[in-house]
Amino acid sequence: MRKLSAHFCLLPDGSVGKWPVISLNGEGAITGMRVNDEQFREEPGLEFYGGVLVPGFIEDMRDVSFDGIKEENIMKVMNRFYSEGSVKFICRSDQKHFSSGFRCEVFYDGSYIYSELQPFSGVFFWERVKIEANSKYDGNILKAIHSIQENTVGSLPEELRWGRIEEGNSPGILLVKGLNLADMSITEKSSIKILQH
Repeated sequence: MRKLSAHFCLLPDGSVGKWPVISLNGEGAITGMRVNDEQFREEPGLEFYGGVLVPGFIEDMRDVSFDGIKEENIMKVMNRFYSEGSVKFICRSDQKHFSSGFRCEVFYDGSYIYSELQPFSGVFFWERVKIEANSKYDGNILKAIHSIQENTVGSLPEELRWGRIEEGNSPGILLVKGLNLADMSITEKSSIKILQH
């Protein structure tokens, strides 16, 4: 079992929890989640990180065509998505080139209809978050992450358990570091780190 903590955590309702402790099993599923509003408490085996824990980003790749593109170039693009915090991908079953190297993909054969998903725009999720934070949320990056994720999560079948940090889910955990923690706005030093995919 792995236990992660940070200064803050983005909760499923969009609020921010202080001093979270997230317990994960070997498959990355959340087995426990609590916040400690009063003060931080150390405990054995706890990994503490400076910043904010957020769920892994989700990308809808079903409308992306990779016809005629070399496998190595596809992998470069996918690695860039991954480095920008996208750890979950919605793909068609015929997009077989995703099967190597990315452990978090799920392939769909068209049996699910995701009419509300934000379409892939060629812009990485992290970049979309920064744009939306500045245009809609006075720079608050967590409000933008929650807004974009909820648009996607609300359209996914419940069994995927992605996009929210709550017990029973396997969302992937990211650390957003270098934020101005007073208003959760981005700074020149802000970056994303994948803690659990």
